[in-house]
Amino acid sequence: MPPYSSCSPTVQSRRRADLVFHICALAGVSEDAEDKSECVQLLRDVLAQAPLRSVGEQVAEGAALRTVMGNIKRMHDAVPPERRTQVLALAAPAFTSPELRTRWQLNFGTHQFQEARQLARAGRFAVEPRARHMPESRRPKSDEFVARLHAFLDARSRVDAQGRRIAGQSMRSLHRAFVDMDAGRNKVSYSAFRRLALAH
Repeated sequence: MPPYSSCSPTVQSRRRADLVFHICALAGVSEDAEDKSECVQLLRDVLAQAPLRSVGEQVAEGAALRTVMGNIKRMHDAVPPERRTQVLALAAPAFTSPELRTRWQLNFGTHQFQEARQLARAGRFAVEPRARHMPESRRPKSDEFVARLHAFLDARSRVDAQGRRIAGQSMRSLHRAFVDMDAGRNKVSYSAFRRLALAH
């Protein structure tokens, strides 16, 4: 496209009309006859608040915004569905839900958008790994639990002449007896019980 200054008056007029149309469309102002005064007021405000020397800066800022939002969209599309709310939180405070859907082509639900805004307000942008569920029986044991287990083992074993601890029962039967003694407090997997017993 040739520079504006080298165009004929007709082409310059057409390009000015295109600019007015684009500015009005971005601002949500209709170009209907009854809205002409609103278009004129909008253009006056733009020119009054943004001197011509800053137009280049505004264009550069617009390009930077498009780059950032393009990256957010690519990231939003690439992460697993359960992580998309955190990515959406990067843009949710700056735009309305319709803007993000239409202007930036992000796909999300109403609830997800509200949750993203809450995350942004709380400053929680980290995509944290989901905590793995670990059964109670496999969780690390407290000192009190280990002391109770050692007391149980001491009561059911004897020390031979060489100082070795010898249990009168198999490890499995000891495990069953320990758990049955107090199922609520002594819940432990066999492998954890065996490990703790051998370390005693």
